[in-house]
Amino acid sequence: MGARGRALSLLLPSLAPWVRSHPEIPQAIVQAAETHGVPAHILMAVCFTESRLGADMRTQLTCGVYRTPRDRQADAAAHAIARWNVRCGSWRRALRMFRGSLCSSPDPHGYVPRVMALAERLRQAAQPRSDAHPRQRARPRRESHHGARR
Repeated sequence: MGARGRALSLLLPSLAPWVRSHPEIPQAIVQAAETHGVPAHILMAVCFTESRLGADMRTQLTCGVYRTPRDRQADAAAHAIARWNVRCGSWRRALRMFRGSLCSSPDPHGYVPRVMALAERLRQAAQPRSDAHPRQRARPRRESHHGARR
């Protein structure tokens, strides 16, 4: 499992078994992102938001692209988002287009902020850390208010 798969597993523990058993999905998403020049964390967040990375087998979607074979959805989504980024001028506006709206139209359901917030969490989680996570650092022990143990 690559850094993006580990990041997904850390941020979304309920998805960890799916990511471990289907490593080709995060790999396909990262490859499609690189091919089309879309930041991988944004495409990963789109695919998760649209279909939980294909974990819902009833929909047969991986990245929310209808009428596209499941194994081509990451590429189709990355291609569309990259094209709309050029047309609309920003990733946020490109996501509005991907969701079926216009570049400058309102986002009444909060799709873009939801995707971008997850994308930022994924970006941060996928970066290598030189120091321990703050929660993993040793905390000073508190002295008991009652003195010695009973």
